Amino acid sequence: MCALFSSFFSQKKDIWPGMTDVHSHLLPGVDDGFSSLEDSREMLAFLQELGVKRMFLTPHIMADLAKNRAVTLKEHFGTFRESCEGISVDMRLAAEYMLDECFYERMEEGLLSYDGEHVLVEVSCLQAPGDLFEKLYAIQLNGFIPVMAHPERYPFWDISGLMKLKEHGCKFQLNLFSLAGFYGTLPHKTSLSLLKKGYYDFAGTDIHSLNYRRGYDTLSLKKDQYEAVEKLLHGNETLWKQ
Repeated sequence: MCALFSSFFSQKKDIWPGMTDVHSHLLPGVDDGFSSLEDSREMLAFLQELGVKRMFLTPHIMADLAKNRAVTLKEHFGTFRESCEGISVDMRLAAEYMLDECFYERMEEGLLSYDGEHVLVEVSCLQAPGDLFEKLYAIQLNGFIPVMAHPERYPFWDISGLMKLKEHGCKFQLNLFSLAGFYGTLPHKTSLSLLKKGYYDFAGTDIHSLNYRRGYDTLSLKKDQYEAVEKLLHGNETLWKQ
């Protein structure tokens, strides 16, 4: 009976209405996300139908994308937002910073944060930088709180390694589609474990293309998972308030 109820619950509940998404690559033509204005607008219309209310656009800032600087991304974002007249999804610009060799320089230029306090960061999926904790400390010395994007997707960190990040002041952002196995078995297993333990602080989709629509259509959660994600979405809303 409990299992049956859990299955019924997952089919009926929907997390998208009213959602604030804190991780997306909707800004067209700037990174490995959406390549065209038309696709970005089509995705926004789809999200509007689902009831998504707010989106942080978080393009990559890294050494491999030298043109992606705070000032140029602000220009791209302004143009893009003007082109989205008639779409009710509200948008703000932040960024996803790779903690690589150019990070200190980008930080000196001014970080594109969520709320003037939290800033989204990531590391390579191959290995973490040797000076990771120095960079996390520098972020905090500059008055920001690092939010590690999709910690479940880094194969070189086990739970104890991830907890070390927590101990060094990192907050965690869940990729929601990790819960559905979108990125493979290990991220799926790790995301479920971190969610159950209550280690996440925020949740986002990390959408990169129209192909991600199937994730919105197919994601289903058990009752306890839905309740845990719902708490994270409340956390998302605190990032929007300034």
